[in-house]
Amino acid sequence: MFERLFRFPHALAPHLNGPLAEERRRFLNHRAEEGIGRNSLRVLAYYLLACTRSFRLADRPGEAISYAEVEEQATLWANRSSPAPNMRNMERRRSSRGEFLRHAGAWLRFMGRLQMPTDPPGPCADQLAAFTNFLLFDKGLKPGTVQVRCRTVRRLLDHLAVNNGSLHDVTLSQIDEFFVEQMNDGGYARVTVKGLACDLRSFFACAETKGWRRVGLAAGIKLHFLSSWLLTR
Repeated sequence: MFERLFRFPHALAPHLNGPLAEERRRFLNHRAEEGIGRNSLRVLAYYLLACTRSFRLADRPGEAISYAEVEEQATLWANRSSPAPNMRNMERRRSSRGEFLRHAGAWLRFMGRLQMPTDPPGPCADQLAAFTNFLLFDKGLKPGTVQVRCRTVRRLLDHLAVNNGSLHDVTLSQIDEFFVEQMNDGGYARVTVKGLACDLRSFFACAETKGWRRVGLAAGIKLHFLSSWLLTR
């Protein structure tokens, strides 16, 4: 695989001679089988080597890597060159940190070596865990943002008493009732409820992509749907 991605010896050598070369090769083959293109595989190979060195994985065989450590190394990676703190460089750092989080998370999960924080069991715990990983590693969102979104989803699932892990029977009417409750009993402002709608739409879009429920609900949770109800209040 490395020979297919890097033509010149000076570019190829670090990947061949670096730690955990066989494990990195195996993950690259896995991603190639999923249809990832050559340019993306080259970028991935670069990050895999950086992650291996950052986490000292070869010196810690079988040890689980906590998500807190992944975050810490992602920040160090993004700040490694310490450019002048202007807007362009800040945006570059955020992008670099997000890429590190995404690639490191995917690879550590592939090897079974990622240790995520554990939450108390609740409705659809497996789906919420997968949604958390999706937001953290696929979307590259900050942990604080992910926590807020998952808290909103958990609140809805508790409201609906979804205890069997099935989302197929959730309806827009039930979600509307949830919004009404948050406005009346929770005392949330209009803009806050609109934020809840965005959080729930994100969750159900993920659910539809992963086959946890049929397509259609996420598209119905739109701000105009919520706004039209608010205007009648």
